[in-house]
Formats: sequence, C-alpha cells, structure tokens
Amino acid sequence: GVGHVRYPTAGCSSSAEAQPFYVNSPYGISLAHNGNLTNADELARDLFHEDLRHMNTDSDSEILLNVFAHELQTMGKLKIDHNDVFNAVAATHKRCRGAYAVVAMITGYGIVGFRDPHGIRPIVYGKRDALSVARNEDWSTVLQRFSREEISKAPRSFSKHIKALKQTQFKSSDVRDGLASVTLQDGHIFYGYKSKPNHLRAFEYVKDIVPRVLSADTFLLGLDIAQRYATDFSWPPASILPPKGGTLVECGAYLGHKTIRFAEELVGRGGKVLAIEMMPDNAEILRRNIRENGLEDVIDVIEAGVWNEAGTLPVKGKGRQRNSLLEIDKLNENREILARVDTLDVLLQEWGQPHVDLVFMTINGAEVEALQGMNPSLGIVKAMFIAAPYTRDGRPSGDICAEIAKAKGCKILKESSRNRLFITTPYLAVED
Repeated sequence: GVGHVRYPTAGCSSSAEAQPFYVNSPYGISLAHNGNLTNADELARDLFHEDLRHMNTDSDSEILLNVFAHELQTMGKLKIDHNDVFNAVAATHKRCRGAYAVVAMITGYGIVGFRDPHGIRPIVYGKRDALSVARNEDWSTVLQRFSREEISKAPRSFSKHIKALKQTQFKSSDVRDGLASVTLQDGHIFYGYKSKPNHLRAFEYVKDIVPRVLSADTFLLGLDIAQRYATDFSWPPASILPPKGGTLVECGAYLGHKTIRFAEELVGRGGKVLAIEMMPDNAEILRRNIRENGLEDVIDVIEAGVWNEAGTLPVKGKGRQRNSLLEIDKLNENREILARVDTLDVLLQEWGQPHVDLVFMTINGAEVEALQGMNPSLGIVKAMFIAAPYTRDGRPSGDICAEIAKAKGCKILKESSRNRLFITTPYLAVED
C-alpha cells in the first residue's frame, strides 16, 4: 500500500486532502507526495482546460497525480510496461516544476517511485529481506510458508550466524538451573543464557531449518556456540596464533565459548589461557563451562574489566555481551553493577606468565582505554587482536587504536581492517 504521515503544506488541511490521492483512470493510481510544486496554479488550469481532468481539492499532490495519470493515458494502451512508466515520468518532469518526491501504486502493475529532476526531495527504496536471507530462500518461497501478516511481524534482522548454526553438530539441548545448555556431538557441554524475547520471536521463523534439538529457550545459546566456538568468525591470522604450549589472554571472555576453543585448538594441555571477564554473572557461567569441559588446569579466570587505570566503575546491564564501561551517565540505577577495573599491565603481572603470545580483545568500546593501559606489558606481549567497531566523538575507534599502537612502537598487519586490528608488538620484533 501507499500512505503518508504528514499534513498538507499546500492547499488546506481537510480530510479530503489526506494522502494517498486516487484516480480511477487510467488503470487506477494511488499517489503519495512530499514537496511543493511551484507552478501548481498553471498546471491546474492546463489539467482542466486541456487535459479535461477535474480536481477535487487545491492540493498540489492531486495536481501531480493527475499530470502523471494523464501522461500515462496518452500511451493509449490497455497494458503498460516499464518503458511506458519511464516515459510518463519523463513527461511529468517536463511539466512539473518544484521539489517533490513521489510514491505511486498502479493497480495491477506495481509501485513506482520518482523525484524531481534535480533530486532536491529525498526518496529511499528499502527492502525487508532479512527473513529471506536468514532462510536462504527466495521471496516466492517465503510467501508460500508465511502469511503476509506473519511476515509483517518478522524481526527486522536475524543473526548472521544462522547458516553456521545449521551446520553445527548439536546432540541435545536443555534448560538446567535456569540456564540454557547444549551438548555437541563430540561431547562438549556449554551453558549460557536463555533466549530473550527478540530471539524467541526470531526462532519461530527459522525453527524448521535449524537443528531440531534446539528449543526456543536454547536458540540464543546455539547461536553463541556457532559464532564463538564452531566457526572461524573473528579468528586471527595464522601468523600471530600462539603455538602448542603457548599463552593467550582473552579480554572480554564472556561465557568462555571461544576461550575453550583457544585452549583446546591453540595452546593445548601444555599451554595457558587467561580469561578476563568483568560481569559477575558471566564469570560464573564462564567458570562452569571451563569446569564442565575439564580445562581448569589450562584456563585461569580474572574477574575484572580492562581499563586505563585501577579502580571500580559502574557497568551497564547484566548478562549478554552488551555491557560497556562507557556512557555510564546513562545507567539504569536499578541495574547498576560496580566492577573492578585495572590495566593489562597489572592484570598480566597478577597472572604471572613470563610472556604472552596473543592478547585477544573484544571489550565492547573499552579497547581504547585497554590499549592506553598497556605500557610495561608490551614488553612481554607478542601480538594482539582488537575488535573495534565503535566510534569516539565521530572517529572510528579502530583508527584511534591504530594511532595508539603505532605510537607505542607496534605494527598494524595488512590483514587488518578499520574494525578489526591485528597487531604485532616491539617484543615480537626483538624476538624475530
């Protein structure tokens, strides 16, 4: 359908001028318009005396509709094609002066959008294809599976990890002690948060294509496992991966799903991993996942936030990896949590390992402060990965982190992008 949410700015404000306007001939055309015609009076006279069209209002939107309708009618066709529509729009451009954007629906043909030749008024073409992409189906198939009402209520976005979720080998899923849990075919057991309302809604649209052992409650955990454990999403290049028996620090370990892969696939039983997580609820589940998978001798946990100085700071929210040490002035007082924060200089000294092969950093906006807090520790760290898809005062935080790293003598690897930095330190250069 076609509609408009603004009151008229030309003509009067009566209900007769509520958009869309409609003409029965030719074809049946509904039109909504934003803008102003500067030659509306002249057009109205021409439409009445020459085109033999009668206006019901003083609205320039109705005038524009009748000009467009007349130009289509001059084609003299029972059935029109896209070239006829383009020609009618071109003729409308020649007659109508001003700044305007138009969306019209031609009955039995489709929707047409155009704006003034100078592009003064904006018009945007948008397409809600999230459901089609998530299901990997064309729209004709989606329309066969769901009613238009169901499609209108579908989430505007779905996780980009649906495809990976479909390929992950799950054995079972359950809810235990108020937490979601999944068991993989290889025996790994993971715990996490139950699905939130938005994930419960999304599940209803993809439940027939994801592994059947997943329930609505365990859908979110399944996505987390697909993203953090089962795929190479955010996996560093081989040149900076630690060897077997090496050491790795994960800042923002969340629930430990990727931590466990780091321990098993990279450093092995002879290596060490430090998982740093500031949220108490997350840290509790993190420790449980480590324990359930028998990795307590490989993975150590420090419950703290990574920052540029020592202290305590309020953090936003609870659970899920959406918490941040930034924007603390917007906190909800009922959900405020005071978390320990410290520099990587202090946290790595506390851990006590003589060197660190890789620092893996996904800390939701605090990466600038974390890098600022690395000074003596750069003498024992070989390489870093920093996820930085944020902005600071209009500047990409990745650019800021790159500047800080270069000022500290680090090198940004060619595999990096603005949002994902792969970095080697002076320590690695000396070692090489």
